[in-house]
Amino acid sequence: MMRRLVLTGGGILIALGVVGVLDALGLIHVSICGLLWAFLIIAAGVWIIWGAYTKVPSAETQDVTIPLEGATRARIRVLHGAGRLRVKGGAGPGEAARGSFAGGLEYSVNKEGDTLRVEMRVAGQGLAAGLLPWRWPKTRGAEWNLELNEEIPLTLEFEGGASENLLDLTDLNVRELHVETGASSTKLSLPAGAGHTTAHVAYAAGAAEIRVPSDVAARIRVSSAMAEAKIDRVRFPRVDRRLYQSPDYETANNKVDLKIDANLGSLDVR
Repeated sequence: MMRRLVLTGGGILIALGVVGVLDALGLIHVSICGLLWAFLIIAAGVWIIWGAYTKVPSAETQDVTIPLEGATRARIRVLHGAGRLRVKGGAGPGEAARGSFAGGLEYSVNKEGDTLRVEMRVAGQGLAAGLLPWRWPKTRGAEWNLELNEEIPLTLEFEGGASENLLDLTDLNVRELHVETGASSTKLSLPAGAGHTTAHVAYAAGAAEIRVPSDVAARIRVSSAMAEAKIDRVRFPRVDRRLYQSPDYETANNKVDLKIDANLGSLDVR
């Protein structure tokens, strides 16, 4: 899916550039850029398509473990970008997180009271990587496999771009969750036994599949511009135009308050 989006974007740029060339040559009359700008647009489109077909240099995989340092809860922010991100439980006692990170990992850790704050990002990401085309292959297509501690309360933030996100939080004690992506495919399984979880999922384009465990009640608010939304109305009857809620939401031991902001694409909540 990510390659299709890239190719579509590149094709649009080339088409706009061709129109600009014809306009500059007087063959057609449209009010867009002149000949120079048209050639620049064509070059950008060719560059994007070339990047989609060139092989990304194999990136070294880092195996990293982040200790809890005595903390009893953690706030983890993951800035992933493009590629594939897999998240699940499985970190050992005394570990906040561990995993393998193809594409490289840069992270910072700061302990505040009983809370461990962790920020993780792909090595080499940043403003320079976004502006300099010859840096793109080094940050494109990072594949991360991340395991988190199942025993402690977690606040999780995931920010991605054109990515595939496989987020299995079933066994995690997630109290607060934020997921924000661009043109992406996201499969999210919410916690099964975390008590009360608040979650916000936002994406610009693509597809999102969200699974609520069978013993978890949910209140779901959907704000959708042009996304096709499918909500299981047997489990989550419609309360009003944008709100769906389990009949036992108020009394359930395990429940999630879920807000979804979707623009283009599809949404499936079951």
